[in-house]
Amino acid sequence: LGDLLIEYLKLKKDFPEINLAFVGPEKDGAQKKCIKLVNELDLNKNIKFFGKLTKKEWIDLSFDYDIFLNTTKIDNTPVSIMEAMALGMIVVSTNVGGLSLFFIKFFIKILKINKLFFSELKSYIIHAR
Repeated sequence: LGDLLIEYLKLKKDFPEINLAFVGPEKDGAQKKCIKLVNELDLNKNIKFFGKLTKKEWIDLSFDYDIFLNTTKIDNTPVSIMEAMALGMIVVSTNVGGLSLFFIKFFIKILKINKLFFSELKSYIIHAR
């Protein structure tokens, strides 16, 4: 998550209106560190942490965002991705759990987690606009 925040700051230079929402439960302490960093950088207006949401809360929130970024390293059944697609969001994801086998690449952009991940993500965001 820390890397994502750093890259968010870089993206913000090119896209000042960009906002970021983290949805999901805290699992490993990373979210707590990110919240601290967001507070220190005074980015509370642009970066929100919602924790675990009910289905209705997730649906309501989805209307405020355009891109669903799935950075997980483990996912056996990509329900959240299917939900995001059903809600009309652009999906950008790592290739976990064989996602490229489940979805046609026309509908989903599969990125590899490596040093090029964020530059590829930026390029995809520019072209998705």
